[in-house]
Amino acid sequence: MASSLDKLATIPSNPENAVGEVFSINGEYIDVFVYPEFLPQVKIGDIFAVEVDWGLAIGIALNTSYRAQRSFRALKLSLEKIRREIPDIYRFHILLTRIAYTSKFENGMLEHVRGGTPMLHSLTFKIDSKDLLTTFFKPSGNWDLSFLELYINAGATPNIIKHFFSNHRRVIMEIMTDQDQFINELVKVIRRIPKQNRLNYIEYIFEGLGWLYEGSR
Repeated sequence: MASSLDKLATIPSNPENAVGEVFSINGEYIDVFVYPEFLPQVKIGDIFAVEVDWGLAIGIALNTSYRAQRSFRALKLSLEKIRREIPDIYRFHILLTRIAYTSKFENGMLEHVRGGTPMLHSLTFKIDSKDLLTTFFKPSGNWDLSFLELYINAGATPNIIKHFFSNHRRVIMEIMTDQDQFINELVKVIRRIPKQNRLNYIEYIFEGLGWLYEGSR
């Protein structure tokens, strides 16, 4: 049976599974043009893998933006009429998802450091299966949450971090065989956050994990 790392290496071999392609690159950010048919599947906090010559550039969605492909013309129609009269309207839009570049898969190893720069139009894939997410969270078999530091430095606010943990809570809880190790990794990340922001991040992380209720704030 193929290991999770082997499965990670074969992601680009199925181009029909790509959810989009690289639209632009700016240092720590990769902007991905999302194919219209995959719009409902893309959320803030999702993890993506971008095909590169040396393996995969991996990052986490920070935000999304819509705009018209060409000129914008006001329609003055209700959503119901738009869906009925222009069912393929999304094909005339550009949905960009900004990904914070946090990790790389190279030479059969996944590390939470940035690698080389992807090319424009490089195919982009969503990482959402339990085994691949487990590899992302535990690249060497143990928890490694150092990618969060790059994600936060790239602009992930406490609320975005909450969405990230909420999106992946089910998998995180299923693979959390050692809660102490997980918390120790969180502590390493939180210590690198400026003191004035730490409490907000702690509260939103715990809320995203379901460990804190709104009423307990």
